Amino acid sequence: MQIKSLLTALNLLTAAVLGFLVMASFVGMDHVEPLGPPTCPNVHDPILINENVNFTAANGVTGGSGTFFDPYKIEGWNIDASTSGNGGVFIANTDAHFVVTNVCVLSGSLNPPMIDNPGITFSNVKYGFLHNSLSDLNSYGVTIQDSEFVGVEDIILTQNGGALTKPSMIVAGSSHILISHNEVVPLVPLGIGIAVSGSSEVEVKNNIVDLAMQGMSVASSNNILIEGNILANALDGVYVHDSQDVHVNSNVVFPILGYGINIYQGSDITISRNSGGGGSKGISAGGGVTGLVIQGNEMYGNTFSGISVTTDNPVIIENNVHGNGDGMTVVGDGALIFGNDASHNEVRGIWLQGSTNATVIGNTVSYNDIQTYSGGICVCNGATGTVLHHNNIIGNPDQAKDLMGPENAWHNGYPSGGNYWSDYAGVDDKNGPNQDLPGSDGIGDTPYIIDSDSQDPYPRMTEIPPFPLDIGQDITLDEGDSIALTASAGGLGEPDIEVTWDFRDDVDSNNDGNPINDIDATGVSVTHTYGDDGAYAVTATATYFSVFTDMDQLEVTVQNVPPAMIGDIDATLTVNITLRVAGEKWHDVTLEVLEGNSQVGTSSVTREPGSPNDQAVTLNNVAIDIVTGNAVVEYTPLNDVVNGNIWGADPAWLILTFEDGTEILLNHTFNVRHPDTWIWTLPSFGPYLVGVPLTFEATASDVGSDDLTFTWSWGDSSPDDVNTYYNNGVGPDPHPSPEVNPITVTNSQKHTFGSQGTYNITLTVEDDDGGTATATLTLTL
Repeated sequence: MQIKSLLTALNLLTAAVLGFLVMASFVGMDHVEPLGPPTCPNVHDPILINENVNFTAANGVTGGSGTFFDPYKIEGWNIDASTSGNGGVFIANTDAHFVVTNVCVLSGSLNPPMIDNPGITFSNVKYGFLHNSLSDLNSYGVTIQDSEFVGVEDIILTQNGGALTKPSMIVAGSSHILISHNEVVPLVPLGIGIAVSGSSEVEVKNNIVDLAMQGMSVASSNNILIEGNILANALDGVYVHDSQDVHVNSNVVFPILGYGINIYQGSDITISRNSGGGGSKGISAGGGVTGLVIQGNEMYGNTFSGISVTTDNPVIIENNVHGNGDGMTVVGDGALIFGNDASHNEVRGIWLQGSTNATVIGNTVSYNDIQTYSGGICVCNGATGTVLHHNNIIGNPDQAKDLMGPENAWHNGYPSGGNYWSDYAGVDDKNGPNQDLPGSDGIGDTPYIIDSDSQDPYPRMTEIPPFPLDIGQDITLDEGDSIALTASAGGLGEPDIEVTWDFRDDVDSNNDGNPINDIDATGVSVTHTYGDDGAYAVTATATYFSVFTDMDQLEVTVQNVPPAMIGDIDATLTVNITLRVAGEKWHDVTLEVLEGNSQVGTSSVTREPGSPNDQAVTLNNVAIDIVTGNAVVEYTPLNDVVNGNIWGADPAWLILTFEDGTEILLNHTFNVRHPDTWIWTLPSFGPYLVGVPLTFEATASDVGSDDLTFTWSWGDSSPDDVNTYYNNGVGPDPHPSPEVNPITVTNSQKHTFGSQGTYNITLTVEDDDGGTATATLTLTL
């Protein structure tokens, strides 16, 4: 009997799954795939585990130790639930980790069902996981009650339940529950597929439910996600009652007679990106629902309406309703109806019934009124204070009705304008608030007449593009470069659109102490400079007509630019140079200090009678380039004004006095007959500088807001010298840097070489993002 029942269940399931696959293909949803039947090779008595101590082999435990990484495992059992009042698997009052997998629970009778025998029950458990199993012909297929942190995945539930009080799967009084990728076919169409009651933090995702009075039901619960499910052949696909913070997203709903998604009472309800039709209403919301958002849904082929709302302050945006009785029906105050497409409906595109202070902007209402007389937009039955503009009203036999007259405004003033009417016959030769100035402005010169007391005084001449905000594609640039960004929104500009920008570069633009999500710039077109590398999610927020907010985002990838050396390494020595002469009187000697071919200092001395110590001149604080610097001493005996003898020894000395008082004495003797000028050239100062502190200097810059670290390697086995310069002058910047501050730094470093030789000096400049620049200098001492 168990085998026969299992085969019956699988046959029914296969037929249902084939139908689902057709529907899923039709709507482009391929994330819900049919399950294969579990393998349950071994017969076992019903399993009853109460408290952790009863996870034993006798109770069906096939492995594990009850920890997160090694949960208890109950696997491979085929169980007849008809022999136990607790059903096939009953686990209660545990907080050990466990997994139930590849288990088949059957009550053993198709007619009548064993309504007193639940299939699989978790009661007051933590950390349980039910996987790849089957529950067939039980009073409840799966029950999760008063439990936490439970997952139910890849479960086949067929012919369970039988009434609204016995859902195929129920989550009651529980939290942190995941119901994913299951297939549910209740016993009779009066059953509920998956029910959530009195619970919180529950996700119901990617399930298939067929032939139920309610595919999914949520009651008295909060923080619920219903996403990616396929719900077919139900009276209501999704029914939400008296619940808070519920998100019904991306489901496919095909009701037979009732509602695809039915919301009654509750708060903070979002219905988005769902599709389907074939019932009486695609989406219905009423009973005082607050915080209702209906966005991006596609509803078609419903008898009465694609979307029906009977509550105050709903937000109905970017939906597509077509082929219904009415595209959209709204009863209540303060509705925002924005950016919807209501086309090819049999009666009306948008019907406002006694709906006061509604805002109807940016919708396309086209080719409705197929069989009756009500047309595109109907503002009816006491609907006052309505604002309608920037709508495309196209091809409806009766484009619009306004039963309340001038109490409603079909425009947004000048120059924003009114609506586009496909049957408007006026011209555009004038402009201005009174349309009496020469020159066209895209607005018709005469009003569009709706009826005797209703008109659009500023009809738009061309169809209005949709409004979704677009700020362009992702951008890659270098730090320090500026970008120009422009927000596009259906051709709208000031004052119809207000745009704020957050560049996400941790710059506290509004000085509120929080650099995240602040407003860095305002305007349709802006520029910005990034001072540090990284990936930045630029967010633009547009407010249309001061009533609706839209967002778009792009990523700016800023590449680090390494630092750059400015010039070469300068190696200098600051020294006093004294020229002393002796020998024949009245002869003059000239000292010239050079850097390459450039003169950096010169002086001369004339030999007078007296001590040669007094025959000297000093150049103070001469900065000598160690690599290219030299000294030239010129001796000119024949051109002296008062000439002495031109023979004999004429000694000269150069005395180098360093900053610490150390002196080096260099001498040369002009000791031959001198008929002409004689020159003593010092090839280089290098050989005389061993043990003398030398100054090395280099300049580097960075276009980003980076810190720079200078590392000097001297080539003489001494430790490197390292200096860091902070961009903000205080300490290391966070990443990304909160400012745009290009940096230029000159670093001076003293070093003493202990012996003669040739030294390869390397300077590495590194920014705080790893970019480097190098400079080298070869020095011979």
